[in-house]
Amino acid sequence: MKKWTAAKYNGSRKYNSDYAYNDEWVHCNWEWRILSDRKINGNESYGHTMRIKTSSKVSDKILYRVLSDYFEQGCSCEFDCCGHWFGGVVDVVKPTNRKTNEHIVTTGYSPNY
Repeated sequence: MKKWTAAKYNGSRKYNSDYAYNDEWVHCNWEWRILSDRKINGNESYGHTMRIKTSSKVSDKILYRVLSDYFEQGCSCEFDCCGHWFGGVVDVVKPTNRKTNEHIVTTGYSPNY
């Protein structure tokens, strides 16, 4: 959780998440890292609530796009109902009692039934 991750987002979005490495990625001039992580378990789903920090102040729109592309999970199975997990970022919130470059990120994942 202490490792800084270079910020980048998918600029072309031609392929689904399994083949996103074929897309054109835009590299940003900042980094982010996870400060704390709490897992949320549901009946048939799970998620995480994370507190993240960016290396500099960034726009909410770009931050959401970067984190969405990083945490996106899906499959490219021929049929629906394969049971693989899919999901990603649900919400990015700027807490009022934190520094300007800290955010709360919520992710959610569920099986493809």
